[in-house]
Amino acid sequence: MKMNKRLDDLRTLMQTYNLAAYIIPNTDPHQSEYIAEHWRSMTWVSGFDGSAGTLAVTNEFAGVWTDTRYFLQAEEQLEGSGVSLMRLQVQGQPEYVNWLADNLPKGSEVGIDGKLFSIAQVATMRQIFEKKGIELVACDDLIKMIWKDRPAIPENPIFIHDIVYAGKSRTEKIADIRQKMDKKGVRFHLLTALDDIAWLLNIRGNDVTCNPVAICYALITPENVQLFINPKKIPINIAHELKVDKIELLGYSSIENALKGLPKGAVILLSKNQVSHWLRNAIPNETELEFGASIPHYAKAIKNDVEIDHFRKVMVKDGVAMVRFFKWLEENIGQTKISELSAANQLEAFRAEQADFVGNSFDAISGYKGHGAIIHYRVTPETDWEMDADGVYLIDSGGQYLDGTTDITRTVTLGNPNEKEKIAYTSVLKAHIAVAMAHFPEGATGRHLHAICKQHVWNQGLDYGHGTGHGVGFFLNVHEGPQRIGDGGGSSVPFQIGMVTSNEPGNYIEGAYGIRIENLIVTIPSKYEGYLTSETITLCPIDKNLIKKELLTEAELNWFNGYHYMVYDRLSPHLNVEEIAWLRDKTSVL
Repeated sequence: MKMNKRLDDLRTLMQTYNLAAYIIPNTDPHQSEYIAEHWRSMTWVSGFDGSAGTLAVTNEFAGVWTDTRYFLQAEEQLEGSGVSLMRLQVQGQPEYVNWLADNLPKGSEVGIDGKLFSIAQVATMRQIFEKKGIELVACDDLIKMIWKDRPAIPENPIFIHDIVYAGKSRTEKIADIRQKMDKKGVRFHLLTALDDIAWLLNIRGNDVTCNPVAICYALITPENVQLFINPKKIPINIAHELKVDKIELLGYSSIENALKGLPKGAVILLSKNQVSHWLRNAIPNETELEFGASIPHYAKAIKNDVEIDHFRKVMVKDGVAMVRFFKWLEENIGQTKISELSAANQLEAFRAEQADFVGNSFDAISGYKGHGAIIHYRVTPETDWEMDADGVYLIDSGGQYLDGTTDITRTVTLGNPNEKEKIAYTSVLKAHIAVAMAHFPEGATGRHLHAICKQHVWNQGLDYGHGTGHGVGFFLNVHEGPQRIGDGGGSSVPFQIGMVTSNEPGNYIEGAYGIRIENLIVTIPSKYEGYLTSETITLCPIDKNLIKKELLTEAELNWFNGYHYMVYDRLSPHLNVEEIAWLRDKTSVL
């Protein structure tokens, strides 16, 4: 197989560099979750294309470490590749480092591309390796020497995200960031996360599928903001607009020299988790480093009133598309040929009819029966299943609109639901409602909400191996920090008014079904002083045919019927007579 040939070529290079192992993460120099094709080296070598995973290659072994969301997918994609699936026990942990430390002899050298690992990651790896007498070497990108037809770094033009949507100008945002910098006593702030830069400068791009970002770096200085970006990406009118606002345009690759040229005694703020080892090494020793989270990383998570108003409006458009999709599905399933892929394409077509639609916010997870149990299943022509009027169907999808980003999951029965499916579905619904209804004290974190949620699936002897929720960007990345509902990274971040987060508990039975119910919620003040709660903003019916009503409490039933009343009230003015009749039935009192 070609994967085996690529492993052989990589191992030959490793011998040239005297490396006992080489580690390939699934990220880019900006520590992005979703990346341009140029940096999909892990996939190119292994064949596994999940968004989370790390490939470690030795002379005798190759393994991809990934978490529970991708176990089933990785098993299928790695079969016959010469690469083993290594199941992470804790999502996001560097367990591949421990494995290498335990299996490589003392005196070994492990190679990495220093552009692809953060300062924090390198520090952790070195600490573990040094205890075993192993050296970590930031050598080079070995993949570029063997990937002959590697896609180029994208050169797509950027565009302006209008203040009508953004709510604040770039000059206002920069001034706010500088005030926070002054409080920290720093004069320079290095930004490497693509969505941080896009938010700060009110620009968007088309360099990463489904994520409207552009490949660039930024450095906030006392005098201006330096934007390091390929000049081919800047239309003349935008270049002029940016310069008027004191944005200095420099070449993408000139970031290294800019950091090397920082004045003596300068204090620079940078994130250990976002800035690469390579960029850290470019900063002179005379420069004082202030480590901390990127200021825009937190600032953009708290949506302003204009953004939240647009979020509510975009949910109407997205809800109309969802209603038309499920009406179409119900009327055509079993009558015409419908597959996982054709269904996902049909939903995208309904979204494309809506004003200001730009594209999907991620590749739809369209899973029928057992495919629904693959948590991040990505349907392809090779894996596509035809669907019948029977069984459970899960579709997790979202849209990118100029006025907001959506992310919604609905699970529906296509016919003949059984008792086990109903109990599981109702348990997931109870978990979802628990988060939606919760009042929690200021300072509460995602860990608290995760526990509130999980009790309802645990009470039925069920569980799910992913977080309950993630932050969502405003016409930006569908996965956005810092907040998260779960027990992993980000789960210790307190919720604040204006944060938009997903609420998506689930349950999955391999080979049988996947169940997930997801809405987006915005954190708002509670009726209780010193407390917060959530407003559900997603608008789409929840399938009543999978619910065991007797398992719901009166409060849960009231929430459910109230939610459906809101869905009908807000969507019906935008639908035709037939669609209104369909929606009235789906949102009638349970």
